[in-house]
Amino acid sequence: MVSVLIGDEKIELTEKEIQARSKVCLPLDGLTEEQAHERIKELGDLVGIFKVNDLFTSMGPRAVEMIQKHGAKCFLDLKFHDIPNTVKNYAFHATNLGVYMFNVHASGGLDMMRAAVEGVESAVEEAEKYGIELPRPRIYGVTVLTSLDLARFLHNNVPIFKAGIKCVPTNEVLSQFTLGWERINFEDYYGIEKLMSQKKTTNPTEEEELKIKEWELVLSNDHMNNLINKQVLHLAELTHKSGLDGIVCSAGELDYVKPYLPDNFSYVTPGIKAPITGKVGKDQLRVFTPSEAIRRGSDILVIGRAITGYNTPEERRRAAYQVLQDIASVL
Repeated sequence: MVSVLIGDEKIELTEKEIQARSKVCLPLDGLTEEQAHERIKELGDLVGIFKVNDLFTSMGPRAVEMIQKHGAKCFLDLKFHDIPNTVKNYAFHATNLGVYMFNVHASGGLDMMRAAVEGVESAVEEAEKYGIELPRPRIYGVTVLTSLDLARFLHNNVPIFKAGIKCVPTNEVLSQFTLGWERINFEDYYGIEKLMSQKKTTNPTEEEELKIKEWELVLSNDHMNNLINKQVLHLAELTHKSGLDGIVCSAGELDYVKPYLPDNFSYVTPGIKAPITGKVGKDQLRVFTPSEAIRRGSDILVIGRAITGYNTPEERRRAAYQVLQDIASVL
């Protein structure tokens, strides 16, 4: 049995809670080397994988070594996105670091992702020449960032949508408006989906009501239906064709995407909120609880401020244990 200490209470983890631990990936974002070291010691018995991005910028390979010395797995979250040969070199060196997994931006395309696979295989083959068995890291393609809602996603791709859609249809309610794509200021609609979801429980102002109706016009175009889902599926299919192990996406896309991909394809999900308090990073927009994400088919959950957003080590450990309990409830 595995025992953990939560406050003054000694708790024996169940088999399902131990299994849940292997699915939890904790970011070491925004920390100094000393703080990251303390965070790993603090939560290592409740977290199976630690993720590094900006810490790698400050520490380099020592960030990976620090995690490995504590017996934990490392997710190198550098989201490689460059010409194929450069990404091949990144993948080669990431493999030599012995990381458990790393990611690339799927939007870099088929050739780029295949180059990442080639970089991994080159490192493994070269190590074999010296009698070294180098583990093959898992590679994931990042699809649509969980910090993007539909308005932000459309804003990023205006020329593509302008080419395909001449204008947004009007209706009697807003017959005085002509919302052609050339005139839409998408930034005005950042966060509009949250406002629309709160409409039933709060009374929007006249200005907010008008903005909601305008956005409903955008959504009334058939092309908008499941647009982010469609993009995630497209990138997931490219990722699978490239030979990668899986994708990074919101749990919200999994019901749409999974039926089109093989059973052994894997899903890493950020945008996870605390199961009890709902705490989550403010820049995360498509969010779910750990159990919701696992139920939908996520394999690894990247959980940051739902755990690290508390002030004391005891609070953070309790939050991490609640995450394990929540995941275990659906395993």
